[in-house]
Amino acid sequence: MGIIHRIGKRGRVHGLVISFLIFLISLWTVASAHAQQTTKKNFLWSVKSDAATIYLLGSVHLLKSDSYPLDKNIEAGYRDCTKVVFETDVGGMATPAVQEQMLTLALYPEGQTLKQSVSPETYSKLEKKVTEVGLPMAQFNHLRPWMCALTLVLGELQKMGFDPAYGIDHYFYTKAFQDKKETVFLESVEYQVSLFANMDAGEEEAFLQQML
Repeated sequence: MGIIHRIGKRGRVHGLVISFLIFLISLWTVASAHAQQTTKKNFLWSVKSDAATIYLLGSVHLLKSDSYPLDKNIEAGYRDCTKVVFETDVGGMATPAVQEQMLTLALYPEGQTLKQSVSPETYSKLEKKVTEVGLPMAQFNHLRPWMCALTLVLGELQKMGFDPAYGIDHYFYTKAFQDKKETVFLESVEYQVSLFANMDAGEEEAFLQQML
């Protein structure tokens, strides 16, 4: 979730799987509402007191270009803010240092492969899925299971037309930067990456199985 704040007058793997399921359900809900052309609703809430107003905005990380323009109430809430609070540093995730760190954590050390590290059943299911989407299995042989899972999910969503560039958090991060608004991040990029990288072998394989 993303939080927008205006100053007024005064069991890891299960958690990761649940987060992905909520994320996918959110995409389905947005897509279904759009397809059915029902009365438009937004995903913005506000909490007000004499001291401040806090806006809580549900953040979907990938959307389609036709998701914009956003509801006028969401844009009005943003304009009312002096401080914008994000789940993590959206811009920081794209820096070369973070990308290099993620790649290092996502790869097995020299001499170790995915096939050696997961059960034959899991490897066979992954191989079948990778073949179905038209990717060479060689690209996955040195990736850890958690990165295999993320790569497949992102690839499937992008085939459906969803793009991180149209994500709610990316959109408001860009606007906040342009408007020179104060930004705060609830979690560091390193912490978010560590949720995946610090899973043990059993958790990693379970995560991949869930995604498959």
